[in-house]
Amino acid sequence: MARSSLSRVGMFADKLTAKSSLGDFDLSRNKSLRSLQVAARSIDGELMSGSPDHAPTDLLTYALSTITSPVFSEVTVFYRDYDFRGVHAVPSGHTCCWMSPDEKAEDDLWHRRRFQVFREMRQVRDFRLVLCADVWDCIGWYSVGVLKCAVAAEKAKGGFDSFSSDPMVIFNPRASSYEFIEMAFAYRPSPWVPL
Repeated sequence: MARSSLSRVGMFADKLTAKSSLGDFDLSRNKSLRSLQVAARSIDGELMSGSPDHAPTDLLTYALSTITSPVFSEVTVFYRDYDFRGVHAVPSGHTCCWMSPDEKAEDDLWHRRRFQVFREMRQVRDFRLVLCADVWDCIGWYSVGVLKCAVAAEKAKGGFDSFSSDPMVIFNPRASSYEFIEMAFAYRPSPWVPL
């Protein structure tokens, strides 16, 4: 499997020509490549930059166009804990997950923008889109739910009509709830003392 880091190409794009930086994404030599793996955060970063030199569609489309592996079938997008709004650890030792209406509207917009990138990539090559919630297991149900709702909303708008198969949402737990809570509360600021 090949891991793709758009931020790495972003660094090269500032110093090298577009042709040189795109060459770093030539995947033609890998004859057993099954999946192109991309971090959701790297796509967001490139979308926010707004620079044509950093366009995620161009970079990912180029990478797809170079794949010659006969077993290639999917693009996997990894979402980490920080890609999900509304996740709060509370002192009782539980995790609270909710979004305000404004956060929900902004979250929906980012999902639509990412899905637009995947639709443009799909014009070059057919692939199955896999959205992987690579998160602490205590927020797995929440993150999978957010991704499934985003996919359902996009399907309702016809956003995946050109795909040969529906996107798949999977969960890759990274630790136990206890480890997450232990880490979340490891840093305790000193108590505030009035002067």
